[in-house]
Amino acid sequence: MQNTNWNRETGKTVACILEKREEILSFPKFQVWQKRNVELRN
Repeated sequence: MQNTNWNRETGKTVACILEKREEILSFPKFQVWQKRNVELRN
């Protein structure tokens, strides 16, 4: 019972992190920075 509850909480936390990550990645400034970073590497 405890383990299932722990997994549910972890799942919520992971979902929240992924959601935030999506927000950050879709942020235009970040995309511009990422593009610049890729150009520097090539």
